[in-house]
Amino acid sequence: MRPLLRSTALAAAVFFSVAAAASTTVTLTGTGSDTLISGTNYSLSASGTGTLTGFPSFSFSASATVDTTGLTANTPVNGTFTFDFGAGNTITGTVTVPAGAFASNLVGGQAATVPGSATITGGTGTYAGVTGSFPVLGGTATVTGPNSSSFTVTGNGAINLPGPPVAAPAASPWSLGLTALALLASAWWLLDRRRITI
Repeated sequence: MRPLLRSTALAAAVFFSVAAAASTTVTLTGTGSDTLISGTNYSLSASGTGTLTGFPSFSFSASATVDTTGLTANTPVNGTFTFDFGAGNTITGTVTVPAGAFASNLVGGQAATVPGSATITGGTGTYAGVTGSFPVLGGTATVTGPNSSSFTVTGNGAINLPGPPVAAPAASPWSLGLTALALLASAWWLLDRRRITI
C-alpha cells in the first residue's frame, strides 16, 4: 500500500471505530484460611470467599512458594491467585504478601509492618482480557495451628474491562471535508505518479 493511502486508511479506521474500555474503581474484601506445607521450601495455599464492588461474589484460591532463607516478617512473598465467579468466569493475577502476614511462626512471631499488593493479569469468560491492580492490601491474621491461620484482606484498586468496538460519534461537516480532501490528495498522487512513469 502506498504511504499516503496507508495513512489515509489508518485515519479512517480510527475515525469510524473506537475501542470501548471501562476502568472501574473497586474495593476488595475477603476472608479465608491458609496452610503452609514444609519441604525444601514451604508451599503456601490459601482459599476463601470475597467481594468486589459492583461484581458478583466469588471464591478464591492462592498459592506461593516461601523461601525461608533470611526470612523476616516483612520479606515479600510472591504468588498467584484466582477469583472464581462461577460459570467459567474468572479473574487471575499475581499477589505479593509480607511473610509475617501468614507465617508468623517462621519469623519468630513477628508481625508484618508493610502492606501487600496485587496485579490482575487476565481472566476467562466475561472477564477475558481484564487488567487491574490493588496497590495496597491490608488485613488481619489469626494463627490457628503450627502452620495455618485465618485471615481477612481488604484494599482499593482499579479494574479495566475491555469492551467491543463501537461506532464513533457522528462525523461533523469539517471532518467529512477533511476526509474528502485526503481522498482527493490520494487520487491526485496516483495520477501524477502514473504520468511521471509514462
